[in-house]
Amino acid sequence: MMQTLFILIFSTHIHAQQNLPSAPEVVNQILFSEADQSWTLRDFKIYKSVLLAVTKTEKIAEFSENPLDDFVVSRLLKREALLFEIAPQSITVPVNLKEANGEVFTKLEIEQETQMIAEALALLQLKQNQMSQKVRFKAWIDVLKRKYSVKMKISEL
Repeated sequence: MMQTLFILIFSTHIHAQQNLPSAPEVVNQILFSEADQSWTLRDFKIYKSVLLAVTKTEKIAEFSENPLDDFVVSRLLKREALLFEIAPQSITVPVNLKEANGEVFTKLEIEQETQMIAEALALLQLKQNQMSQKVRFKAWIDVLKRKYSVKMKISEL
């Protein structure tokens, strides 16, 4: 009886291993976390798509070193804008932005991302004169990274 049970469990285990894919597939990789929130590769893709569609630029901040750094900056600016209760200007969402970068986004995802970008832009425009030098900008962003406990999970895309 015990041997039969062992053989049954062992054969089920071997059968299950044979049905597993050979290479694990990353569904939604975490890129970084700030304070109590993590941001993923999907968030990054929708950010790039909405930013390009709404502002016609690929970067939110002039002094960002790469797209991932720009994404981090946008999230930090958004948090600061909420803290200071800065009201962003209304931004219209392009109707044709359902699919971008090989991903399909819902209307709600696009609207939420547009709001985050609007809040980040509102604070950035408020600080524009103060942040006209790269050294000052980088120092300010470094302070925000420490303030919101940014932890990078990936160095660059």
